[in-house]
Amino acid sequence: MLFRSSGQGGLLVTLRFDVAAGREEEQRRLLAHRVLPELAERPGIAAAHLLIADTAASSVVTAEKKDRPQPAKVPAWIVLAEGGADPESLRAAAADALADGMLAAAGAVNIERGLYQLQYSRTKTPSTVG
Repeated sequence: MLFRSSGQGGLLVTLRFDVAAGREEEQRRLLAHRVLPELAERPGIAAAHLLIADTAASSVVTAEKKDRPQPAKVPAWIVLAEGGADPESLRAAAADALADGMLAAAGAVNIERGLYQLQYSRTKTPSTVG
């Protein structure tokens, strides 16, 4: 996991995708060493994250998974970009920095994007510490 942050954003752009077999290291280097550090430095970007799933661990059939009508879809690769209060600026910055064609050129397939807004954040209070 890669994490670069100057704080917590109120908006979150997500990219969920897989990477073609044998191209994982190329994709990881592209994101971790070039794209996400540059994205994290852009105005209005609070943080950029790269998460790579442990697909073997995510595929374990637990008791709760047995009761689900369909298996959970676990994306192998996830990129998160946190930003401020302007969804269009965040979406544009992420689309520019994380262009589908560039990611696909490094092996990304089945790219899905989402935009989420933080509604509520609860932190520890003196009565809940401990």
